[in-house]
Amino acid sequence: DSTRFPKNMAKVLSPSKSDDGSVSDSLMMTWCNEHLKKCEGELKIEVLNEDFKDGIKLIAMLEQITGQKVGRYNKNPRMVTQMYDNTSVAFSFLAKDGVKLVNIGNTDITDGNLKLTKGLVWSLMEHYLFGKPYAEAKSELLDWVQSKIPEYNITAFHTQWNDGKALLALCDAISPGLYPDHQDLSADTALQNVTEGMALALQHYFIPKLLTEEEVISPSIAEPSLVCYLTPFMKAKPVYVNQARRTRAEGPGVTAGRVKKENPFKVITPLKDSGKLEIKITQGAKEIPCTVGAESAEGVYDCAWTTDDAGDYVIAVTLDGEHIRKSPFSVTCVESEASQCEATGRGISLGMLIPVGFRVKTPGPDSGKLEVKVVGSSGDDVPCSVNHAGDGLYEVTYLPHSAGLYKVHVTLDSEHVPNSPFDVNVNVGPVQWE
Repeated sequence: DSTRFPKNMAKVLSPSKSDDGSVSDSLMMTWCNEHLKKCEGELKIEVLNEDFKDGIKLIAMLEQITGQKVGRYNKNPRMVTQMYDNTSVAFSFLAKDGVKLVNIGNTDITDGNLKLTKGLVWSLMEHYLFGKPYAEAKSELLDWVQSKIPEYNITAFHTQWNDGKALLALCDAISPGLYPDHQDLSADTALQNVTEGMALALQHYFIPKLLTEEEVISPSIAEPSLVCYLTPFMKAKPVYVNQARRTRAEGPGVTAGRVKKENPFKVITPLKDSGKLEIKITQGAKEIPCTVGAESAEGVYDCAWTTDDAGDYVIAVTLDGEHIRKSPFSVTCVESEASQCEATGRGISLGMLIPVGFRVKTPGPDSGKLEVKVVGSSGDDVPCSVNHAGDGLYEVTYLPHSAGLYKVHVTLDSEHVPNSPFDVNVNVGPVQWE
């Protein structure tokens, strides 16, 4: 027979920290305390090789884990012999329950042998947490993780978990929509990612924090420690997830608004009839109307809003009362560069059958692409020249080919400047210029 320890048994059983390649005392105590806190009384392990000596906490933990009575024992041991009796009762129960212990006796526990007390706790974790030898448990866990989050190509339980993204992905894989944006996260926010992942696991799957967030983000995280923490995920039950977490909004209307222009965006739900969609747009205490189109067969809503005032706006998008991904959105609405342009000159008012011109003043030399299109009275395009005179000023010239009503379209980055398109009456004879 063999003890059920990782191959490097010396490391596991020696005093250690979680970053030296072994399971830490703190992880073992946390695991024990997760069970002890469910027992009557204020039972807690604070010193691993001291608090099991009298057998009281060991027996209480075993009864909580198994749901069985260990047997008769002394609940108030005062003498060492009584403590030996209690730990003997616990060891007899473990033997009946199939926990295999080699070279660890009850007297070792009562005598406070740290190395063998850790060996006992590890054997309990293998039997009651893993349900099989550690090596088999690790292999089974790896196969399960790979099936759940194949996009992360997990090959071990070391640094691939440091940034927290795989942890959040695992939470989302069990309950789709719980954290769908995990791949968008940055490794620069590793501590925040891990903190959120462990909080979700505790809140929704009741998975205890056997490790600290700082231990998880450490490049030296011990593989057995991560295996201990992640193993309960395999038994986690899916929870209901409001479809808001799987809903997103995209388009210029939720990124950068324009004054006096329609600011469109789409709300994309995972499926039709996912829930009640509500959109609230505010600038301080002022609420801005938003038009919401009918839901498409694919669960998509076309939305748009307009405003006459520049400034900062907040767009809250909720589905059944819960914010969708990345909501509320912060949007700064500005005057469009096209709206700040000014076109002046004879070529946008009256003309005759001679070259005519006008000027367009844009906000600056880097304002965008200015385009001019002149449409003749017969609907044909009239050639025109557009020259940049410097500092965002453009000079435009064109030659009318016949009398009639012309249309002059002036756009900046495909958006019409004020009053464009211009109506220009072209006459054959002399024109009285104002």
